[in-house]
Amino acid sequence: MPGADAQALNDFLTSVALRMRFGSDGRPGLESAPGGGLVEQVVGRLLAEVVRAEAEGRWNRLKACSNEECRWAFYDASKNHSGRWCTMQVCGARHKMRAYRERTSGS
Repeated sequence: MPGADAQALNDFLTSVALRMRFGSDGRPGLESAPGGGLVEQVVGRLLAEVVRAEAEGRWNRLKACSNEECRWAFYDASKNHSGRWCTMQVCGARHKMRAYRERTSGS
């Protein structure tokens, strides 16, 4: 994440409290600490999932759609980590159609 964006995110995260707890399976995990508002609790849950995904090697599969008008986050489940679109049926198809029109409009 570029510097200014990372700093803005870090500034926001100072309002979120996390705590470590052990699950029924004995594995440690993070969760949102009690207290705070609903937004802080939701962000805390998301942060706990971010830490878990990084620890499990899945964080790099979370991507933003390459469609500039979309930019939704999606999980890249492709074998070679090459996914670019939140959904091929919508954003990917639009990109392919635009590229096709650009290629064929000159002839």
